[in-house]
Amino acid sequence: MKLRCEATPWKLPPKTAKEVLRLDRIAFSEDAATDLEDCWWWVIRNEKGRGVAFAGLRGCRHPSNKGLAYMVRSGVTPKHRGKGLQKRLIKARISMARRHGYKEIVTYVLAWNLASANSLIGCGFKLYHPAEKYAGSKAFYFRCVISPLL
Repeated sequence: MKLRCEATPWKLPPKTAKEVLRLDRIAFSEDAATDLEDCWWWVIRNEKGRGVAFAGLRGCRHPSNKGLAYMVRSGVTPKHRGKGLQKRLIKARISMARRHGYKEIVTYVLAWNLASANSLIGCGFKLYHPAEKYAGSKAFYFRCVISPLL
């Protein structure tokens, strides 16, 4: 199966926004829909052009966190899990953060989601304990220091 990964501009075209929200509903049916604004989004599409995975990256908005990016929502449709798509999306976001001068990326996964935690660890993320547990006590928090472009 041939899968194609595309990055989007900050201002999502309506068709891509609809696709990201569709994938978000599949991955996170229990949550409110994600905020699409001020993010880069990646969509991995199958040979028919249908999205099968997605992920977002946002620079932290607070001035005291300059140089910090946050990996937002990421999901893979059930049929396409276990094929390395999550790692591909993590690496794409690290690369984008590096190109835009971010020094560090943070994110979290819920404690039951060991596959995602292992993907993050496999891409160089380390567990950390934030001062504020913004995702609650049932989450693992991860951080990755980004090496600059040489």
